[in-house]
Amino acid sequence: MRQIECIEYGRVPLLSLDRGHRDVLLSCGGDISLAPEAGTDDLWSLRAGPHVGTVVTPGLTLRVRPKLSIARLFVMLSAAAGSIRWDEHSVGLAPSSTIEDVVATALVDAIRRGLATGLLRGYVTVEEESFVVRGRLDVVETLRRRPVTFAPLVQAPEFLDENTPENRILATALCHLARRVQSPAVRGRIVDCQRAFADVSIVPSGTPLPRITRNRLNARWWGAIELALLVLRSCGLDLPSGSHSSRSFLVDMNVVFERFVHRALADELRSHGLALQHNRGGIDLDVDGYHTLRPDLSLWEGDRCVYAGDCKYKFTADAMAQRDDIYQCLAYAAATGLPRITLFYGGGSQIAREVSIVDGRTTVLVRALNLAAPIEQLRAQFAAMAVEISRTL
Repeated sequence: MRQIECIEYGRVPLLSLDRGHRDVLLSCGGDISLAPEAGTDDLWSLRAGPHVGTVVTPGLTLRVRPKLSIARLFVMLSAAAGSIRWDEHSVGLAPSSTIEDVVATALVDAIRRGLATGLLRGYVTVEEESFVVRGRLDVVETLRRRPVTFAPLVQAPEFLDENTPENRILATALCHLARRVQSPAVRGRIVDCQRAFADVSIVPSGTPLPRITRNRLNARWWGAIELALLVLRSCGLDLPSGSHSSRSFLVDMNVVFERFVHRALADELRSHGLALQHNRGGIDLDVDGYHTLRPDLSLWEGDRCVYAGDCKYKFTADAMAQRDDIYQCLAYAAATGLPRITLFYGGGSQIAREVSIVDGRTTVLVRALNLAAPIEQLRAQFAAMAVEISRTL
């Protein structure tokens, strides 16, 4: 098996790839690009995007590793699961751990927190015929089926069941990860977790996932559910291409970064009495309401947005904002009337810049977060940002 290693946003030159391998790499959904090497007939240059993980196809394995350490990636993923674990040393993951192992550890950790108060259960309605009344009696249907005897009765009782849409999503994510992880210890944790979902059915491959919305019953599980959905969106199963087939697991670091920044800032802003929202709608860019904006980060006073921020997983050494990102921030400013919009980048160091727009009314605050800083320094960056945000309101 040929192994190719690459860093996110990195480049691997002079690769010899047959057509089947090229088709698989281009169709795996990880923003991987291939370009022919100049002056050659059969060599290719591979460039990775913001997705990290693994693509496996017969005879070839591509691994895209993150720029950050495995321990730091776990911290960010734990935020995506709704509760940041800032202690990197208690995770027990080796620096050589795969992305699959890291994601599985974060998901199992989130599920175990939920299981501390019991598995989520919900009412399931089952239509049946019975001689004993056990639910809502359907008189019309009973008379249609039994016009003379009026028995058995057609009814729709409700049963408290564990096979809820939420549990099906969690169980399916665990099932996919169990087939992908390499660490026996991590696989053992997954198997232990799966026992709690023994009576829950798996969503078959190729079948649409059940739709769920957050409510008071599933709120304590919502972080684990969101991480499970991230897992399922990262799975590429049985991708055919000619004589080759492949499977892939590629995590979008844009999503991880956005959720990490939201959770870390939300935790800090809570001490200031502020509730930071994630992807909340209700902001119209045009007067007819055809173009609705959903800032990555926002604060509200009733129906009025009083703060908006955008997250871009782009590493920068100088916090110079890219033009498209500035345009998006200007759209937020135009729609909300806010004089300041914050743009968060990743960075090699903590840098702050201000981009003053020529209209004289709008400023884009560019904040580069040093994601690789020691953990206490990283937390301090978010604490400082929370103070800055609270003072501008």
